[in-house]
Amino acid sequence: MVPRIFELMSLNGETGGKRSDGCVKEGRGQVCSVEVSIAGMGERDEFRDLSGPQGRTKRETTVDEDERARSLLGKFAVLDGVRGIFVGVGGIVGLVTALA
Repeated sequence: MVPRIFELMSLNGETGGKRSDGCVKEGRGQVCSVEVSIAGMGERDEFRDLSGPQGRTKRETTVDEDERARSLLGKFAVLDGVRGIFVGVGGIVGLVTALA
């Protein structure tokens, strides 16, 4: 799941995308590596940045890039759904255990 997220982030960065509209206006927030992203270096604070998402990137994407992004998002959606099911099952098992 995490590799797909970082692949999507790098695809967004290649097209000039930033984390938020505020980062675009300040010219900050370009993610260079996984470590930089995890550390939050060079980005606005996600808890205080209320500027909303970036609407458009600096350049238009190609059809191939759109297909790649949709494919990655589709795979991420499936993995996220499976994760949600596991969390739900874990909650039910915990509840049954607590009530037993």
